[in-house]
Amino acid sequence: MRPDCGAAFQAADPLSSGSSRLKAGRISDALHCDSRWDAAGKWGVHPVTKRGSTRRWPILILVWSLTAIAVLPAIFHWTAPPPYAGSDRYLPIGLGYCVAAAICYGIYRAESRRLIRSQAILLVFVVFLLTGITNNLHGFNVDQATNYPPDPNRVWQNNLHNLVMRFSPEVLPHSYRFLPNSIVRWMQLAGIGFDSARDLYRLIVGLLLFYSIYKYARLYCNYTGALIAMLSVTAIYPVSFEHYAGQLTDPLSHLSFVLAFIFLETEEFALLLSTLLIGSLAKETVLAMAGYYLLFCRKEKNHPLKAAVLCLAGTAVYFGARLFVLHGTMHYSQVSGMVLGHVWDNWHNLVWPEPFLLTAGALLPFLALGWKETPLSLRRQAVFLLPVLFISSLFFGWLSEARNFMPLVFVLAVAAGVYLTRQFTDTFRPEAARETDTQPQPEIPVAKTWSRRILVHMKTAPLKSWILCLAVVPALLLALYLIERSGITVHRRAPGTPPTEIGSVDRAGDSKGAETVSTAEILYILGWAADTAKGAPVDRVMVDVDGISAGAATLGVVRRDVENYYSRSDYFNCGWSFQMSASKLSPGEHTVTATASGPSGTAQLGSSRTITIRADTDGGRK
Repeated sequence: MRPDCGAAFQAADPLSSGSSRLKAGRISDALHCDSRWDAAGKWGVHPVTKRGSTRRWPILILVWSLTAIAVLPAIFHWTAPPPYAGSDRYLPIGLGYCVAAAICYGIYRAESRRLIRSQAILLVFVVFLLTGITNNLHGFNVDQATNYPPDPNRVWQNNLHNLVMRFSPEVLPHSYRFLPNSIVRWMQLAGIGFDSARDLYRLIVGLLLFYSIYKYARLYCNYTGALIAMLSVTAIYPVSFEHYAGQLTDPLSHLSFVLAFIFLETEEFALLLSTLLIGSLAKETVLAMAGYYLLFCRKEKNHPLKAAVLCLAGTAVYFGARLFVLHGTMHYSQVSGMVLGHVWDNWHNLVWPEPFLLTAGALLPFLALGWKETPLSLRRQAVFLLPVLFISSLFFGWLSEARNFMPLVFVLAVAAGVYLTRQFTDTFRPEAARETDTQPQPEIPVAKTWSRRILVHMKTAPLKSWILCLAVVPALLLALYLIERSGITVHRRAPGTPPTEIGSVDRAGDSKGAETVSTAEILYILGWAADTAKGAPVDRVMVDVDGISAGAATLGVVRRDVENYYSRSDYFNCGWSFQMSASKLSPGEHTVTATASGPSGTAQLGSSRTITIRADTDGGRK
């Protein structure tokens, strides 16, 4: 039996063990794992020994049992009771935070067997800190934002959540991704409100996600490199919050991707199969890793059979979930909620190059610079995921939603950790490793300045990787981004159609949207307006009540729904808002209209609204 590579790795890694001296027995065990120290003194790529299958079955049974329990609220359409009020609400919320604390303690217990105590404590702190930072930014930039006026995103999230729990065809493809919603519904059944349950779900899954990123990085680099990978992910994560309203799918979907990466490298087929099938109930994109296994894991024992099982099981779950939700009927637009014409509009919506560059392209230079030294599996995963995620977002999603590219970011973050630790950490390389390292290393001239050093590494990097990663694709995307920023956008318009001002009055009423407004309240009027030639905002929007001017509206409100509907990136801030005291209007019915003026002229906006003013009889008290 081969020795435990993971144990040998942890003992031999000075950054893990806290010692600069290697014991001969540990070195021998490590060498039996076909591993070696590289030129920069880091432990090289090594396969983690496969543990006995008898130890895996209890884990698999537990995972599948928990999954079966988790989906019960969705299967039986359980509705959430009213959340606990007063001090009673703190008990279930406190229990949720106890679960998060238990996860942190479990991480410490597991890692204290491999690391010195201070490093294990630091790891737990970093995992918790990065999770907290990410969730805090998400709460401020997404949950409290308003992508679909007039309601904030948290209201939209709750409405979507309830529709998903009923498997409603109105919110495809979200109804196929019901596992995260089922977990949140369990918390609601315990008396926790939706907002608190959502935050607890993101906290718990976020802790598991960042710890999994650490474990994934440790397959290829040392302790420092794994921390660099985690920090890199945290730096890029906020970009993925753009252009989406906070669906519950992402944390669990991203976790399933990282676990799939780990089990692919450690050759844990049963765990890989379970991860792909269960993860597809959070988001089906993870099933693409079955294609990776088919293409790149051909040396694994019984590969044809295992690949067939992965592909057939993934296909069965993919279509099974859709047929179950749709009650046995399905056409193309119901596969992901998109129609074929969406592909053209998606590609020509020039909002996507910027977030794409800042996520999928942000860490590509590290992969290109260290291409030869980057482990083969990381290179394969990056080359596989880039086109797969892009094509998937093009045909079945939105290219502007950079969250779809985060699985690629995880891989590139680990590659960045490998590269940076190899380039700038030579202090901890033990002499014993130098003696056992017989591989010839490329001679890199000593450079005294950073600019010279970068040029030296550019010369040693493969030409093809530089052309692919740092020339053609980023240059094209950057050109598209500059065109979009400069306002030189090309949009389809029917031949002979003159440019004009378009828009509508979407809502008129009180703060809750009711069209009956008391004279003691404020009348709110919302809508959008754009110029078909120049985009938005227009020059001016005037609001009229019964044909009499009430004033000018405030322009520049973000309207992602209009932007996506028209596939016009220059419509993103086409919204406008107006408010006035209802006491200025007489009791009874009134008609609200609006007129937009812009470069192409003046036009009345569609969808006038009728409101009813009610005389206040209680002095403004309700």
